[in-house]
Amino acid sequence: MLTKLHFPFPVKTCWLLLFTFFTSFSLSAQNQPVVPVQEQPQQFVESIDINFTGPRSLTPEYILANIQIAKGGPFTNAKLDQSIRTLYETELIEFVDSRVEKLPGDKVKVIFNIKSKFRIKNTLFRGNEKIKSDRFLHKDTDKGITSVPGTFLDELKVKKDRDFILELYRKRGYAKVTVDHEIIKDEERATVVFNIDEGTKIKIKQVEFNGNNEIREGKLRRVVDTRRWTPLSWFRDTGKYREETLAEDIDKLREFYKEKGYLDVQVSERDIQLQYPSPGKLLVSFNVKEGSQYFVGDTEIRGNTIFTTEEILTSLRLEKGDAFVPSKVENDRENIRRFYGSRGYLDCVVRANRRPNLNTRAIDMVYEIREGEKILLDSINIQGNTKTKTNVILRELALAPGDVFDMTRMDS
Repeated sequence: MLTKLHFPFPVKTCWLLLFTFFTSFSLSAQNQPVVPVQEQPQQFVESIDINFTGPRSLTPEYILANIQIAKGGPFTNAKLDQSIRTLYETELIEFVDSRVEKLPGDKVKVIFNIKSKFRIKNTLFRGNEKIKSDRFLHKDTDKGITSVPGTFLDELKVKKDRDFILELYRKRGYAKVTVDHEIIKDEERATVVFNIDEGTKIKIKQVEFNGNNEIREGKLRRVVDTRRWTPLSWFRDTGKYREETLAEDIDKLREFYKEKGYLDVQVSERDIQLQYPSPGKLLVSFNVKEGSQYFVGDTEIRGNTIFTTEEILTSLRLEKGDAFVPSKVENDRENIRRFYGSRGYLDCVVRANRRPNLNTRAIDMVYEIREGEKILLDSINIQGNTKTKTNVILRELALAPGDVFDMTRMDS
């Protein structure tokens, strides 16, 4: 139902009142005084004071050369902030503080309080008998430590140098090596000391696997990189215990079993035993919980309206009864997408869903397809051909304008 509106005034009168109101409002707005935006007065640097605390390893001239403000030049807070960032980027300064004092007129005084880093006087190594100190102090920083005499002290770099020494020993078979460091400072310089406990060089005597009821131990030995020591270990760099190698071996064993259909396999660091039957000899035991092996069950195709299920199944490689391998399932999903792409359906989307049957240990697969639209090739644009004519290149192409866009032919 429509409701009629009734005005107490004639329509012409109402329009006249509205026009009068808006006109008055506009005129009053124009009569308002415009308040100008006050700009901050430009300030200039009258003087720069530099105060040092700690070791005097830097000069005032060096500081002035690395800041963005200068005596007599303009001053802004942005330039001051950038100056502090630049000083830290030199990696020679431990702490920077600044203060600005306003002077008469448009002058300011900038004060920097700087604590520079200590310069390293000596780098010492204690307890190293198997590796000489010169090996740590290699002139190539990629092959030696960086905290060497003459450089500035950086405790983060000292910790990285400690890790470098640890890794160097472990690569040579000293798995139980420990390294700590201490920094001795005087008024101007510092001495870095690395205390090394080399321990005993360890050789792997044997690598065992327990719980592998379905896969032979010989196959598992070829999977892992942790190997027993042999006379050829000098050339192959094997037979040494390394924690990072052991962690990688755990991942390799898991992946190997899953590629055989053992999806529930369990191998972790807790399942590894390290035994020392004699000094310098190590026995490594991998305890594996294989779990059940799963197989491929029924395969169902959903969402296909253009091609029959039988046509799509010809692109799959996994068949009923095969070991269920996740990577092969992903390959089959891609095969369906390429099946559609070779027929012009570039927007085809395929999802692979699993339906496990714990009683039969079979996993049924459901491939859900969103087919999309067929795409035709409209035109081909050749660019960058400075030596070969365009028509020559077009003759060699597998596709031509008007063809169904074939992803397989395009890739070839």
